[in-house]
Amino acid sequence: MNKEFSSRDLYLASVLVCIGFPVERVDWQLEGGSQEKKVAYFIFSSSEDILDAEKKFWRGELAVEPKKYIESLKALRYQIANVYKNPHLN
Repeated sequence: MNKEFSSRDLYLASVLVCIGFPVERVDWQLEGGSQEKKVAYFIFSSSEDILDAEKKFWRGELAVEPKKYIESLKALRYQIANVYKNPHLN
């Protein structure tokens, strides 16, 4: 079984996509106790490289091309909306 890396952080996911880690799928989880809301989780294949990239992201050590980042961000937002509206398509 493949190990997975997941994040609910849209900006981290967008950077990961920019540097070459494709999103495998988007999953939803209900969170928030009495005020439950659906939260999207971006699922990637796990590896030492992606874990290293996550650490570098949080330390501010990654740089990406701005246009590529914006395109990635828009594509992930679209994917969230599409999965939310059509969960059976994921």
